[in-house]
Amino acid sequence: MKKMKKAAALVALCLAFAACKDEYGLDEFLNRADDVNARSAYITDIGVPVIDEKEMYKPNPQGNKPFGNNYTVLILADIHFGAHSDHPDLPYDEFFQWLDEKKATNALPVFCLVLGDNAEAGAEKEYLQFKELSDKLENEYTMPVYSIVGNHDLYNDGWRQYTKYCKPYISYYHFNTGTFSWYALDSGSGTLGGSQLKNFVSKLKEDTNPKIVFSHYPTYGGGNFYFSLSDPHERAALISAFAKNNVKIVLEGHQHPGSFYDFGSFKEYNVSAFRDRQSWHLLTVDEESETVTLKTFTK
Repeated sequence: MKKMKKAAALVALCLAFAACKDEYGLDEFLNRADDVNARSAYITDIGVPVIDEKEMYKPNPQGNKPFGNNYTVLILADIHFGAHSDHPDLPYDEFFQWLDEKKATNALPVFCLVLGDNAEAGAEKEYLQFKELSDKLENEYTMPVYSIVGNHDLYNDGWRQYTKYCKPYISYYHFNTGTFSWYALDSGSGTLGGSQLKNFVSKLKEDTNPKIVFSHYPTYGGGNFYFSLSDPHERAALISAFAKNNVKIVLEGHQHPGSFYDFGSFKEYNVSAFRDRQSWHLLTVDEESETVTLKTFTK
């Protein structure tokens, strides 16, 4: 009887995803590791976040501090454009008022990182809404916007749309701001996949700089199966690599309410969502003291 119930539940789950295939995509939900191995097997070294695309793929020479010793970075997660026909639940008024105040005092963040789920169902119209936001941040606030891919971004034809509309048009990359090394991970399929994991751990070991890592899926995130990387061996390998290789902070989305875990040598922040939690975050980086702090702002 128990086996029959489990089989019935599995069939119901498959039918549910099949029924909403046009919206979310059954194939992307089921074929996870193969997809990420095809997308992000090896890291790409790029330049620091800039608006001029001609400069995007020029790595920053070691020791050059383009933003000085102390600066801030805007962190957004889980915007989910397309979750509603319009976006009345996005905290636009408060968010842009906050940015205007920063601009008036010459205290704008130097760039913005978006931690995935820019789109709800991977549709081009949703990515165009995201591009409208990123263009506004770049044009009105001179703030370059870099992204990583989330699980919702991959639904349907989402990866192709991501590579058209979300800078730097890849999802597994590295850049250097002088003292700090920044690593963007492609966890949009719920796993890094064997190739990316091996490549990433190798890169961490070669790099003696203090590090900032950002990803969509939480590495630990309380161990919840859906709201963290589901493979316990992958989680353990990453946590060990973070602890041994001078990672200072890990920034992640996906979870929406947000959570925090202190591993001693590094801190994991599952930052709260821009959409339903109506919050955004400011990362303060001190290149001289090699410290980072995160502050959350809410509507």
